Amino acid sequence: MGHNGFYRYLLATLFGILVSMPTQVYAASKEDAVKAGLIYNFTKFTVWPTNADDQFNLCIVGDDRLGGSLKALRGKLVYGKPLKLRRHPLKGGSHTCHLAFINTDLPGKTRALLKQFEGLPVLTVSDSPHFIEHGGMLGLVRNGSYVGFEVNLVAVKAAQLNISAQLLKLAKKVKGLK
Repeated sequence: MGHNGFYRYLLATLFGILVSMPTQVYAASKEDAVKAGLIYNFTKFTVWPTNADDQFNLCIVGDDRLGGSLKALRGKLVYGKPLKLRRHPLKGGSHTCHLAFINTDLPGKTRALLKQFEGLPVLTVSDSPHFIEHGGMLGLVRNGSYVGFEVNLVAVKAAQLNISAQLLKLAKKVKGLK
């Protein structure tokens, strides 16, 4: 799939998610809905080490500012497994997460939360400022009315995850690219 084909696929998937969102999600801002769509698309272009889990766990860590928009993702399939939302997974074990959306704007707290996932095959995502500089993997960034993302490839590789080259091409910034 070429760059243009991938971009069309990404937009079509995002549009499908937005159209199928329940009524409560419409109350969330469009930006939050776009972020939720991007998070879901990240799962389609990331490869995790083989695991025997019967579900895909998207964990919400910290404040729940995107929770309403993320609810629309419940039950969607990721590699044939239904997506389940888990709140505050650190109490029950961060090892059960596949993707962790980290919600905090405090750099010290961000670093502390990221430490909980160190060495685990967990994709860390946030819309917190400078997230990838603090050790996060995918940072959602706003540029005017556009929501894009940045990638910390060093952190991704350290977690033994693989991100599609097609996704990397769409990133605003890739840290650790040779």
